[in-house]
Amino acid sequence: MSAKTISDKKLSRYLDTATWRARRERYRQSVGSRCESCDARRPLMVYHVSHDRLNGRERNDDLVCLCPLCHSREHPGKTVHCGPFAYRYDPDSPFGDEPIPHPQEAKR
Repeated sequence: MSAKTISDKKLSRYLDTATWRARRERYRQSVGSRCESCDARRPLMVYHVSHDRLNGRERNDDLVCLCPLCHSREHPGKTVHCGPFAYRYDPDSPFGDEPIPHPQEAKR
């Protein structure tokens, strides 16, 4: 996280805007629609490595395009949601990064 921190609420609002969706898509295309860690083409997430610039002003080095498995490795022990699946990387688990049902999906 950068020295400049923003609230989760502010970031969440921004991530729900057309400005972010357009910026995210431009970045995804600029990296060839592949995970920058493992080169996979599975569903991709564009992840902020810096929150210094938002509102469509992010530079390419503020962002990274990751598949959900690689994104979960960035946050060991936390759940990363992607569509109907959630991924949790636990380096001590024999199952590693097996997908787990998303909590809302599990209720169905």
